[in-house]
Amino acid sequence: MATVAIPQYSAYKNRAYKSDSKDNLHNLHLACSAFWSDNSDSDICTVALSSHASYGFISSGKVNISVIKVTGTSFEAVGLDGFIFSIAKELKLLFNCELVTLFAIDCENREIYSKNFTPTKEVSEIRVPVSTESLLGYVAASGKILNVRDVYDKDELNNKCPNFHHDSSWDKILNFKTKSVLVIPIADNKKMVGILLCVNSVFSKGFRQTIPKEWPNISLSLGSTLTKIEKEKTLELLESMRGEIQQTKSINSILLGLEQNLLELFRIEMVTIYAVDTISNTIYSKSKSGDKVAVIRVPISEESIAGYVALSKQPVNIENVNNPDELKNLNPKLKFNNGYDLKTGCTTKSMLVHPLVSGGELLGVVQLINKKNGDTFTSTDEYNLDLISHDISLGLHRLSYPIEKRHSIYHSLVTSGYISESELSDCYSKAREERCDVETVLLSNSNLSREHLGRSLENYYCLPYQKFQESLLKIDPTKIGLSLKHLSHNQWIPIQNDKNKVVVVVHNPDDSQNMESVKMLFGNKKIEFKVGLKIDINDYILLLSSKDEEVPYFVSQTGSGDMSRIIAQMHQETVSLDDKTKKEKGSNNKVLKLISDQFPYLSNKISGPNWSEYELDSDSSDVFCSSEDDSYLVRLVNTILKDACDQGVSDIHIEPGSEKDPVLIRFRRDGFCHIYHNIPYQYKRPLISRIKIMAKLDIAERRFPQDGKIRVKYGDTIIEYRVVTIPTSGDNEDVVIRILSSGKPIPLEKMKFSERNLTLIKEQIEKPYGLILVVGPTGSGKTTTLHSCLSHINKDETKIWTAEDPIEILQKGLRQVQITNRINFGFSDAMKTFLRGDPDVIMIGEMRDQNTCSTCLEASLTGHLVFSTLHTNSAPETITRLMDMGMNHFSFADALLLIISQRLVRTLCVNCKEDYHPDLEEFNFLSKEYGEDSFKNLNIEYSEKLILKRRVGCEDCNNSGYSGRIAIHELLSGTDSIKRLIINKSTIEEIRSRAILDGMTTLKQDGISKVFKGECDLSQVLSVCTV
Repeated sequence: MATVAIPQYSAYKNRAYKSDSKDNLHNLHLACSAFWSDNSDSDICTVALSSHASYGFISSGKVNISVIKVTGTSFEAVGLDGFIFSIAKELKLLFNCELVTLFAIDCENREIYSKNFTPTKEVSEIRVPVSTESLLGYVAASGKILNVRDVYDKDELNNKCPNFHHDSSWDKILNFKTKSVLVIPIADNKKMVGILLCVNSVFSKGFRQTIPKEWPNISLSLGSTLTKIEKEKTLELLESMRGEIQQTKSINSILLGLEQNLLELFRIEMVTIYAVDTISNTIYSKSKSGDKVAVIRVPISEESIAGYVALSKQPVNIENVNNPDELKNLNPKLKFNNGYDLKTGCTTKSMLVHPLVSGGELLGVVQLINKKNGDTFTSTDEYNLDLISHDISLGLHRLSYPIEKRHSIYHSLVTSGYISESELSDCYSKAREERCDVETVLLSNSNLSREHLGRSLENYYCLPYQKFQESLLKIDPTKIGLSLKHLSHNQWIPIQNDKNKVVVVVHNPDDSQNMESVKMLFGNKKIEFKVGLKIDINDYILLLSSKDEEVPYFVSQTGSGDMSRIIAQMHQETVSLDDKTKKEKGSNNKVLKLISDQFPYLSNKISGPNWSEYELDSDSSDVFCSSEDDSYLVRLVNTILKDACDQGVSDIHIEPGSEKDPVLIRFRRDGFCHIYHNIPYQYKRPLISRIKIMAKLDIAERRFPQDGKIRVKYGDTIIEYRVVTIPTSGDNEDVVIRILSSGKPIPLEKMKFSERNLTLIKEQIEKPYGLILVVGPTGSGKTTTLHSCLSHINKDETKIWTAEDPIEILQKGLRQVQITNRINFGFSDAMKTFLRGDPDVIMIGEMRDQNTCSTCLEASLTGHLVFSTLHTNSAPETITRLMDMGMNHFSFADALLLIISQRLVRTLCVNCKEDYHPDLEEFNFLSKEYGEDSFKNLNIEYSEKLILKRRVGCEDCNNSGYSGRIAIHELLSGTDSIKRLIINKSTIEEIRSRAILDGMTTLKQDGISKVFKGECDLSQVLSVCTV
C-alpha cells in the first residue's frame, strides 16, 4: 500500500512546486492527506522523500511521520494550521485516540493556540491562556505531562490540577464528547515551543501511563519545526522592515515609524531610535503625542547607556540596568538615569542597545527595553538587532539628514583642495571623540591656517573675515557694561565704536539672538559685522582680561554662582544706562524695553543641568525652558525657583523696596529667613508680573491680595508652588511663594519618636474608630506626621479618604481630595461626602470651624477612624480649644484616642558638629529644665564620660552649624482618667498634670532628650517651646 501511495504523494508534491500560486502550494497539505488516507490501514508506513525536498523524516518502530520543514514560500502556503492537519492522523494512530491537536505558544500574549475543523468544515482558532485554570494552561505553565482518565470526574481533576473544571463549550461546538485526555509539552533546546493534546483513548481505562517509545524522536522533530516556523515569521517581519526603511524619505520616518514593528519583532515594552547630531555631540530621538513631537537629547558620553554605546560604537546587552556592578563591568563611569521610570511609574530592567554605524561613522543608536515576558535578551535577539541595525544605518546614511548640511561651513576647504571630503569627515569624528571644537582639530592640520578657515567662513556667511590684530581693538567692552564671560560664551566682541559705526566680530552670524542683542545694545548706530574664528575672538578677550577688571559688588552676595552673575550684570547695566532710564520716566512699556535692552548681556547659563524644563500644569500651553531661546526674564524667575528647590527652601519672599530701593529676595530654610539676593528696582514690576502670569493671576490687579498656584516639572519631579500676592505701602506688592514638593510619606520608625511615643501611636492608629489629632503652629510638620500614620495603616482592606488643601504628599491607595474654596467646597463639605463613600478611615486637613469639628466627632463615633489637625500650642490646650468651639464634652471624651502636639527644631549639621563634655552647671540646667523628678527616668548621670554635641559651622550648612529639622513631640493619650477630666471640664493644668502621670513627656522634655542624643542643642528646643 505504501508503494501505491508514494506516487500519488509525489504527484501532488510536484504539482505544488510547479506553481507559485498559494492555492496550488496548498497541494502540499493535500499530498500529506492523500498519503495518510491511502495508508491508514497499514501497520508500517514508509515514505521515501528525495534529499532535496524540504521535509524532515522521522522513523519509528511502527509509525513513520513526514514532518514539514517550513522554509521560504512553502510556509506561506502551508502555515501552522496546514502543518498541524498534515500530521494529526498519524499522531492519532501513535497514541490510539480519537482526536489530536498540536498547539504553538504565543509568548507575547501568554497564550497557546491552534486550528481545528468545525462541523461546518471551517477552521476555527483555539486560544488558551497560560495559567493553572485549564489543563492546557497548566501544562504550558508547569511543563509537566498530564494524563486524565475522565475530565468530568471532579475528584480526579482536583487531585491532578487543583481549582480546575472542564470547559465543555468546545465539545458543543465540535459536536464531540471529551472523556480522557493526554497533554504533553513539546520542547526545542530545553525551551517549550508547543503542546500536544490527545483526546479520548480507544482504551476504556484511558491513556496508558507510559508514553510510546517513538514519541521522544517525534517530539524533537516537532519542536524543531515549530521553532523554524517562528523564525520564519521573524524573517518575514525583518524583510518587511527592510522594505519600509528603503522606501522612507525622511529621518522622522525612521525615528517615529519603526517603533511598532520593533515592538512586535522583539516582544518588548519600549524602543527608542536615536540619530546623531555631530554639531552638539549628542544623539537625539523623537516621540509623538497627538500633533506634538518632542525631542530628547542625550550626550555622547558615559553618563547614559545610550550615550556610552554611541561613544564606544559597541553593542551592550544588560540584564539589569539597576545593578551598579553590572554597569561598572562595562565602564566604571556608566550610570543608569531612572528619571523616566520615576516619571511614568515604569520599571526598566533589561536593555539591549546597538550602535548605528555605516562605514565606521556613527549615525545613531537603537535601544530596546524590557522583554514582555520578563526574560532577558537572548543571543537571537542580539543577532536580529544586528541585522535590523545594519538596515537602519544604511537608511540614515542614504537620507543624509538635515543636520549634516551644517558641515558645509568648512566645505570650501574641500572645494579649494586643501583637504579631502573624507579628511573633513574624519575631523568631525575626531572632534566628537575628543570632545573638542572641530575648528581646533582643523587647525592642528599642518596644511591649514587661520586664513584658510577664515576664508571658508567668509564664503559660507558672505561676510568679510577679520583675523585677530591687536592694533584693531579700539574699545573696552567692560566699560559699556559687557561681561567678558558673556562675550566668550556667545562668541562675539565689538572691536571698534566711534561716532559713525561699530565694528563687531562674530563667529556665528546665523545666531539671531546674538545679532539682536548687538543691535539693541548699540541702538541706531551703523553696525558692521565681520566673521571671525573662535580662536580670534578668544584672543581679543584674552587681551582684555590681562587688564584689571573691577568685580561688581553683587558677585559677593550669597546664592548660586549663576544668580550672582546675572544680578552682577544687571547692576552694571543699570549704572551704565541710568541716563537713558531717567528720560523714559517709568512707563511700564519703557521699563519692559529697558529689560529687553539690558538682559541680553546676562549669562546664557542661568540654569543648572538638572533644571532643564519648566512645564506648567496640564491646562496651560506654556512650557518654560532654560535655553538661549527663552526670554531672559523668564529665565531669571526660573533660576529663583530652581535655587529655592535645590537649597531645600520652604518659602520664597519677594519684597520690593520703596522708591529706588532694590527688590529684596529672601529664602526661608529650616524655619529661618536669610537674604538670597537684591535685584535692581527697575525689575520689580516685570518680575512680579511674570510670577502672576505663571500662577494665572490678574497682573493688572494690585489693590487686593491674590492666591494662585504654579505647577512645575523640575527634572523628573513635579513641584507645586503656592503663590500669595499682598499689597504693601508705596504702591508695591509683596509675593510669598510656598514650595510644596510632592514627596513620599516617611515611615513612623524614622520620625524620631521616642520608644514610648512610637508604641502608643501604633497602638492607637490601629484601632477601628475614634479621633486622633495632630496639633501645632503652621509649618510644624503636622501633615507629614498625619501621612506617616496613614501610611502605616494603608492596606488593601482599608478604605481611606483624605481632604487636603493643598495635597502635599501623594500616597498610592489613598483617595485624596483637593479642597477648592472658590467653588465653596470646604472641609465640612468633603466630610459629609466622605461619609457616603463607605470609608474606614477619614483624614481632614484642618478643623477650621465648628461645623467641621462636629462632623468629625460624629464620624468618629459612628465606626470611623478620623484624623485631623488643629492650630494649638500643646496637647492639653487642644482639649479646651475644642470645648470653646462648642464640641460636646461627653461625645469628645468618648471619641478621643490621641493628641499629638509637635514642633520642628533645627538639627546640628552632621558634617561639622563636634563632641564636648558639658560642665556640671550646664548639666544641672538641663536637668532643671526637664524637671528634676522626671529627669531621673532618663537614667542619665553626670560623669566624665558624658558627651554632648555642639554646632561648629561649615560650607554644607552655610556656616550656621545647623542642617535640616526634626520634630519634638508631646503625646496625650485618651485614657480613662483624661476622659473623666474632659467630662468634668477640667483646666489645662489639671489635664497636663494627669497626662504626665499617665506617662506623657512634654515638648520641652522630648527636646532635651534629643539634646542628650546629640541631635540638636538646647537653644533650638527653648526657641520653640516654653513648657
